[in-house]
Amino acid sequence: MTAWFGYLACALLPAAIAASWPAPPRNRRINATLVALAALLPLPGGDSAAQWLHALLGTPSMPLAGLALLTVLGQPPRSLEKPVLLAFVLLAVEFYALALGLGQFDVYGIGYRGPLLVAALFPIGMWLWYSDKTIWLTLLAAALFTYAGGLYANLWDALFDPLLVGMALVRLAWPGRQPILGRQ
Repeated sequence: MTAWFGYLACALLPAAIAASWPAPPRNRRINATLVALAALLPLPGGDSAAQWLHALLGTPSMPLAGLALLTVLGQPPRSLEKPVLLAFVLLAVEFYALALGLGQFDVYGIGYRGPLLVAALFPIGMWLWYSDKTIWLTLLAAALFTYAGGLYANLWDALFDPLLVGMALVRLAWPGRQPILGRQ
């Protein structure tokens, strides 16, 4: 099941880019659908482009897959404010530094003990609800549900991935870019 979700999510990534091309809205959805279908079709070697992308990136996080799907559907959420994006990027950079062994603390191991991390996410969920960021709250809830359903072995993998962090960095550096992370 995890592999199929990864393949479908990886087919959505180029489709989301196609949905962002300048074209009338109806044509964007058609372009995105065609690109997603093409990404799932087997190439001459037997594997599809989505499988290659999955092998390269791994399974995209649930928020990234959700943002890609919303972009393909023509409903990208409003972008998060700069301080929120900055906090997300700083958390991710600290996470990756500790996960790569730059400290004595095994931060990745916390993701296998879900209740502790879920409890830490509760204030973030409350802030999203209070700030009326329903779509972002839904993406967070979807990440938690996919982790609870066993789609991800580690909660950190369900919450973010290097591509999502890179896109947040691009959004911080060039606010008018990267439509997959939400419209302005």
